[in-house]
Amino acid sequence: MNGLDWCGMVSVETFTRLEDVPDDAADLFAGARGFFSTRAWWDAVLTHAMPDGASPRFVLIRSDGRARALFPMMG
Repeated sequence: MNGLDWCGMVSVETFTRLEDVPDDAADLFAGARGFFSTRAWWDAVLTHAMPDGASPRFVLIRSDGRARALFPMMG
């Protein structure tokens, strides 16, 4: 099975605050494969490590309405 087998109707949502990421995406943090993918890590990064003038972006990918991936980025 390859990584595209779950693709159906795909949508992309973008959020500028971690608090705005929908609750149904919490499973993505719960299933993190290490501390550096957890919500606690991203809370720490946003609070203490963002460069001056940078703004966070969280890109949520959905397939068939289900949260599948969350990509942290900077704008």
